[in-house]
Amino acid sequence: MLGVTEEAVCSRCHSENQNSRGFVVARTMRQLIDSLEASRNYADSLVIGAEQKGMEISEAKFKLRDVNQARLQARTMVHSFSEEKYRTVIEKGLAVSSVVSREGKDAIDEYYFRRLGLGMATLIITIVIVSLYVTIRKIEQRQKNKVTST
Repeated sequence: MLGVTEEAVCSRCHSENQNSRGFVVARTMRQLIDSLEASRNYADSLVIGAEQKGMEISEAKFKLRDVNQARLQARTMVHSFSEEKYRTVIEKGLAVSSVVSREGKDAIDEYYFRRLGLGMATLIITIVIVSLYVTIRKIEQRQKNKVTST
C-alpha cells in the first residue's frame, strides 16, 4: 500500500507533478521499509544458517525479535506521515539487524574455524601416532638384531 507504484494508495493523490512532497515522502518511506525488510531477511538467513550448523545463537534470535518489532512500529508510523519519525524507527531496526547479522556471521565463521582446528588436530595426532609406530618398530628391530647377533 505504501509507495509510488500504480497499486500504491499514495499514488492516488501524489505524483511527481502533483503533490510532489507527498510523492517524495511515500517513495522514501517505501525504500526505508524495503531496506529494513531486506536487512531482516539477511540477518535471519545468517541466524538460521548458524543454528543449522549447531552454533549457539539464541541471543541473536532474541534480538531479531526487536527488528520485527521495528517493522511493526514502522507500519503504524506510516500514518504519522512524518518521514523523520518513520526514519528514526527504521534506523533503530536497521541497527539491530546489523548487530544480528554480525553475530550470525561470526557464529558461522567460528563454526568453520572449529572445523579447521579439528582437522588440523586430527592431522597432527595422526602424524604423532605414525611416528610412534615407526619408532617402536625401529626399537623392536634393533632389539631383535641385538639378540640374534649375540
